[in-house]
Amino acid sequence: RERERERAGGQAPTDNHTHRQTYPYTHPHTHSNPHKDRRTCVHLSTHDEETPSPLSLLCECGLSTRITVCVTSRIMSFSDSASYTVSVPSSWKKEASTATCATQTAPILTDSQGVQSHNTNEIAVQTDVQEQTSPDMPALSPDELETLAGFLKRAEPTMSIQLKRNLTSSAFDGYTTSAVETVAETRSRTTYTYHDGTSDALQCLAMSWNSVGSVVAATFGVITTSDWWTQTSCICTWNIDNRRGSPDKPDHRINLPSCGTVLEYHPEIPAILAVGMINGDVSILDTSKPDGQEVVSTTPYLKDTHTEPVTALCWVLKRDARGRKTYQLCSTSTDATVLVWDTPLKNMPPVLDLVTNYRLMVKDVPAYLRPSRAQPADAELGASSLALLPAVPDAAVVGTEIGCVVRLDLAITQAGATAPSPIGFSFTAHTGPTPCISCSPHLDGMFASAGSDGTVHLSSYLQASPLLVLNPKLGEVLSVAWSFARPAVLAIATATGHVLVYDLLVSQSRPVEHLSCDGVITRHVRFNPKNARVLSAASSDGKIRLWTLSDSLSSEVPREKSLTLQLFKSLFQADAAL
Repeated sequence: RERERERAGGQAPTDNHTHRQTYPYTHPHTHSNPHKDRRTCVHLSTHDEETPSPLSLLCECGLSTRITVCVTSRIMSFSDSASYTVSVPSSWKKEASTATCATQTAPILTDSQGVQSHNTNEIAVQTDVQEQTSPDMPALSPDELETLAGFLKRAEPTMSIQLKRNLTSSAFDGYTTSAVETVAETRSRTTYTYHDGTSDALQCLAMSWNSVGSVVAATFGVITTSDWWTQTSCICTWNIDNRRGSPDKPDHRINLPSCGTVLEYHPEIPAILAVGMINGDVSILDTSKPDGQEVVSTTPYLKDTHTEPVTALCWVLKRDARGRKTYQLCSTSTDATVLVWDTPLKNMPPVLDLVTNYRLMVKDVPAYLRPSRAQPADAELGASSLALLPAVPDAAVVGTEIGCVVRLDLAITQAGATAPSPIGFSFTAHTGPTPCISCSPHLDGMFASAGSDGTVHLSSYLQASPLLVLNPKLGEVLSVAWSFARPAVLAIATATGHVLVYDLLVSQSRPVEHLSCDGVITRHVRFNPKNARVLSAASSDGKIRLWTLSDSLSSEVPREKSLTLQLFKSLFQADAAL
């Protein structure tokens, strides 16, 4: 500081410039190592001459250095610096985290089907047209013509008298000629079955023949009384005239959303089939449509529809305002309802239109015709079977769960609400449920009712008590059917696996044929509507058995209808006398 003053002539510097001076400086402790030399700067800073700033001395111990003194008259500034760089890694290229998970699903159901086809070939040939000419009658001489005229004059009166006698004769009544081979005794024809590839054996629950008698349809499923329906169900059809078909492979299969409980073909259209299901739905199918498009119409989800399994279906013939034929579908259920659906033949809607809703009540049955263990009078009467009376318009016979058999008048209608009770007459009840009723196609007003009490009642719609009771003593009778060819023949099926064929002109107590179904439950028995020799039965082992009946059971005997009517007339008179 004094040196600065001396250089300035004793005056303090007046400018603000910074004066630097480097002074050699040797630390007292560095004499021992004079070869090592380092520079150390000592910065002196002050704002003015009177107020010096602090002095910073930076040195290294044991080093010979030079000291640089920097004097600032006003302000001394410091700055920081760094020789390294800062980098921020990018995050958009970061790999996304992944994880592997597994879930459990139901096994995929697969099915393989085969169809049968045949090759066709068409060939045209050209031939010459030849005129069909009859040979000329040889000319007769005048003598021959006179002789012929004399013969005709003598023979004509006798021939005419004999021809008139033949017109009034009954010697050949009931006799028909046929080119079909004769069958001396009943024999098994074939057995149809279906397997879906699962371990559970499917049961054959219902069966029906189409109107031309060439196709038989059956529903397959598993009925459990303690579980909700989760099984598979389908309808299978077989053409009995298809010689190339396989009994184990149906010609057509239709899957159902629920278990089918009853089937009924249309009486005129061979491809139209009605099915009732365990959930109460009723659907109409067209088997001629492609796979997956067979459902033509189904019942709506309304409060008036069935809420329990459908037990019977029947096509009811009606006439419109112009007199044209139309059909309605009648369905029964264990929920005590009988519903009538409108089913036009043309332009059938996708949803069936409900026409009438009937409800059956116990109070509508006379007390003396109720079973001893019948429910209270205000209870509902669940329907278990249904059949139309062919000779009585708008009349049907219904069997119930408690054994009552009643006649319904389907002409009673009331739009928009539940119709009044249709029960018009009651018959003698069975002591258990009545699973099947069949009306005779030959005898007007005659019907047969099968009961779980093991009996079959043959009754007339004009009399409450049965005219004849059949008791085979082979367990519950689940089905009964009249023959389409013979008025006196009917067949029954039992829960013990027996099919019995009765000929009432031979015996009113014992069957003439005893057919076996391997001891399994046989739910349905049906005659073919066109081929009188074919009898079919559906059993719980998933098989449809077909038999060829003998000539004695398939060919009508002379005056059989009148003899059968005379038989029931005598039974009616005997019952009236008692």
